Order: sequence, then C-alpha cells, then structure tokens
Amino acid sequence: MACLLSALAWQAAAAPLSDAELDARVHALSQQLRCLVCQNQTLADSNAELAVDLRRQIRAQLAQGASDTAIKDYLVQRYGDFVLYDPPFKPSTWLLWLGPFVLLAVVAGWLWRRRKHRPSLSARPPNAAAGRKPAVEEPAPYHPRSKWTTATLCVMLPPAAAMLYLHLGNPAAVMQVDDAHSLSGDAHTPEIAQIEAMVDQLARRLQAQPQDADGWAMLARSYTVLERFDDAAAAYARAVALAPDVAALRADYADVLASLNGGSLEGAAMEQIRTALAADPDDPKSLALAASAAAERGDARSAIDYWQHLYRLLPPDSQTAARVAANLAAARQTSGSSTSSK
Repeated sequence: MACLLSALAWQAAAAPLSDAELDARVHALSQQLRCLVCQNQTLADSNAELAVDLRRQIRAQLAQGASDTAIKDYLVQRYGDFVLYDPPFKPSTWLLWLGPFVLLAVVAGWLWRRRKHRPSLSARPPNAAAGRKPAVEEPAPYHPRSKWTTATLCVMLPPAAAMLYLHLGNPAAVMQVDDAHSLSGDAHTPEIAQIEAMVDQLARRLQAQPQDADGWAMLARSYTVLERFDDAAAAYARAVALAPDVAALRADYADVLASLNGGSLEGAAMEQIRTALAADPDDPKSLALAASAAAERGDARSAIDYWQHLYRLLPPDSQTAARVAANLAAARQTSGSSTSSK
C-alpha cells in the first residue's frame, strides 16, 4: 500500500531482497491475512481484484523495508481482527469462534420447547356420560415435513456446528475453499456481516483521516464488490479529488458511475474516462471503457481505434487480448472496416 502503509515503513540495513525472496515473504504474509471481499479465503489464495491489489501494495511496502508485524498491526488497526485469518479469541471475535455453538444451543432450545408443549397422550377428555363407551380417539394429524425437519436438525446440527466452527475459526487447517465462494453467495451469512462491518469500520476511520487517498480507493472498491454503488461513487469522488492524476482510479470511478446510470457510459462516466486518458493514454481499463462508450453511441470508427490501441498494449497470447480482438472484430463488422488488428 504505497501510501496506505507508508507510516509503517522502516528502512532495513540489509541488502534489498531478491524477487524470489520478496515473493516468498508476500506469500507467507498473505497466508496470514483474510481476503477482504471473499468468504474464508486467505489473501494469498484469492484471485479477487481487491486481493491482487492488496498483495501488490504489501509487496511494495515489504520492498521498502516494512516488517510483517508492522503491516499486520496496521491492518488490524484499520480493519479489525477479522482481517487476520486466525483471529485471537477475545470479545470482538466471539462471533467467529462461538457463533456456531450459540446457533446449536438456540436450535436445541427450540426443539426442547417444541417437545415440552406437545400434547400428552394421557391427556384425554373425560367421557361425557358414565357408562358411555369410550370414544375412538382420532389420531393426531401427521405432518411428515415437520417430523423430517426435526429429525434432520437433530442429526445434522452437531456436525454442522463443528464444521462451521472449523470453517470460521481456522479453515486452513481443515479444508480449502474454492474461489467461487465469493460475495455472490448468501449475503446474510455471519462472515458477510463481518466483512460489511469491517468495511464500515474503514469508512469511520477515513472520516478521521480524510486525506488518505489509498484508503478511499480501497473503500470504494470494497463498496463496489458489495454492490453498494452509491457509497462506492462517493468514496471514489473523495479518492479522485486526492489523486486526480491516477488514470486507473478514474476508470474505476467511471465504471461505478455507469452502474448507477443503468449501464450507460455517457455523461459523468464519460467525463472521467476522458480525464483518465488525458492523464495516461495507455491505461487499459480507460481504453476499454472508451471503446465501449464509442460503440454505445454508434461511433464504430472511434471504437476500432480504442480497441486497436488497447490490443497493441497486451500480450498477444493472453485471454484479455483474445477478448479485445473479438470486440475489435465486432466493431469492424459494424463499420465495414478491414483494418488489421496489429
């Protein structure tokens, strides 16, 4: 975090680390940190954009001499203990450690109350008249779904609670979580609530430290992943005001503005794209957005120019280059152009 962690940097007297040594330190430290926008993934294991960005910034600070402990301490101060993949057991992390057992206790109590209030088989109404033949007792209505629900809860909850404990406490020692476990899943899990609380904590800190451009950018990206686009736009506005010449930041801002504009890049989003390209004509995302905006308004010629520019910046055998080539071909088909892609 070039600016985000600058307060932590201290200059080491030893010789600079080699790339291999630096990569190893980044990986080792990232294994101890939690991906901010994933469900139960370490920072090292996640391919989320925010995780990649955070690893890049941690690498820069390690190269400048920041210690692992200093970086972790600062991240805990900023995001809370939840950013640690194996958080300490204390009041602020009780939900992580004890939540599954509390859930089990609540459900067990519900089952006990349900059983307690079930009518007793011996509680039969008295006969209306002496000598009358006892009435045939009607069987209680059968509710198979209710029975199966109770049985399933009794059988499944203990192991589920234990697995959830391991899952939230220290999942690295028990299981590997697939990259597909992202925020697109259940938005009401305890972990997502923790992530949102962490993001809100960052927002509160930035109110006290409003000049932290990297902090505002991180907050904006977090809001974007959570699909809180109004909040993301406000955070990007603060970040752009503090770092007006960072083209990639303006491109991300334009993307969020388009989301708030029904997907259209016209208007405020296009203003950010133009400013971004003025600051850096080779910024990849700005070029891609400019090409998409040109196609949106029917300017196929400009779309071709932007796609060609972007294509020349990319490794020709990359997946991104293949997608850009497909967009370029579509733009040419629209305009009838036969210009080479190279």
